[in-house]
Order: sequence, then C-alpha cells, then structure tokens
Amino acid sequence: MCPVSNSRRGEDGASLIIALVFVLLISLILLAIVTLSGTNIVNTTNLQNERALEYSAEGGVQAALQSVRYVTASQTSAFCANSPALQPPTPISSTVVCQVAKLTYARVLTFEACDVTVSSSDCANNVNKADVLTATVLISDVANGCTSGGSPGCYNPPSTSGTSVTVESWIVNRANG
Repeated sequence: MCPVSNSRRGEDGASLIIALVFVLLISLILLAIVTLSGTNIVNTTNLQNERALEYSAEGGVQAALQSVRYVTASQTSAFCANSPALQPPTPISSTVVCQVAKLTYARVLTFEACDVTVSSSDCANNVNKADVLTATVLISDVANGCTSGGSPGCYNPPSTSGTSVTVESWIVNRANG
C-alpha cells in the first residue's frame, strides 16, 4: 500500500471555494441585469407618458391655431380672453391658453399648453414651469399676392383673415427641462 501524501490533503475544499466564488459572481451579474431591466421598463413607461402629454399639447395648440386663424383680430381677442377654450380630444388631456398681440395687418399669438390639472392662470403665467409646449405664431391678415395691407383690396377682414401663418417659435418645454 502506498502512503498518502500530505501535500494533497492541503488542497481539500479548494474546488468548493472556487465553485462558491463562481456562483457569487454569476449571482451579482444576474442581479445587475435584473436591476437594469427594471429601471429600463420604468424609464420606458415614463417616456411614453411624457410623449403622450407632449403630443396632446401639440394637438391642442394646432386645434387652437386653426380655430383663430380665419377670424378677425377682434374675434381673436375675444377667443383668447375666454381661454382656455380648447381641450383636444385625446386620452391625455391638455389645456391651451392663448395671448394675442395685434399688429396693423397681422396678429401675433402665443399659445401655451399645459397638463389639464394645471389652472389656466398658472398655465398662462407659466407658474412652476407648467407649460408643456409654448408656440408663438404670426397670422397675416393681408390678401395673397399683397406685400402690405395698405394697398387697396389687400386688407379686408374677414375675407383676408388668416391668409398665412408663420411659426415664430415652437418649444417643447418638458423635454428641455
């Protein structure tokens, strides 16, 4: 019979420690992957909700713009005085308020869209950065082909109201802040 070497006995259990270290490393990697996946799911949901709110605000501003485009300047002032007049028919509601500045032959309108839970005065004054979207547009009331409303037949509301719309600015505030 051969005697058992003492050097071999000193390595007993080494494979168990290596196996435990391997299991621990794999467990940590899997934990990191599960945490990352959970965070991504939450972020995706938040992004979808934010985009839905932004799209609702954009639809509301587009609808408000079309509502005031072909009316006279005085009717625009009345419309904006009664703001918020529009809530777009979308699953996520937003409120649109407008403010008007009149030029001689054009109107500059600023539309502010907020979540429906924000009051119209807070939306109009952008209290606590409530605006989801702010748009400034210039609506021309000069007939097509005319360069100025001072020429005969070039300015004749309501037939010349809203002949063109120029977007001065269109800012999605939520994505920026």
